[in-house]
Amino acid sequence: MSQDGLGKIIGADVQAIARWEKSGKIPKMADKLIRISYLGNSSLSHVIKTLNKIISVRLKTMQNQLLSIVLIIFILSTRLKGA
Repeated sequence: MSQDGLGKIIGADVQAIARWEKSGKIPKMADKLIRISYLGNSSLSHVIKTLNKIISVRLKTMQNQLLSIVLIIFILSTRLKGA
């Protein structure tokens, strides 16, 4: 895989990938993604897509919880004003 290809998959620029190759040091998150892909015998892009889906579901859950809290606060404040 090219530096550009890897960069597009993990969201890093070509210069960052080149620095990792030169120094032999990979950021922890990138290292974990690569290790997960080897463990599951999956492609790195598949692992990232799966993680993005998980994050998306969690964000939607958090948004729904926040909306519920805002609605509860609104209802309570309306009742307190009317009391």
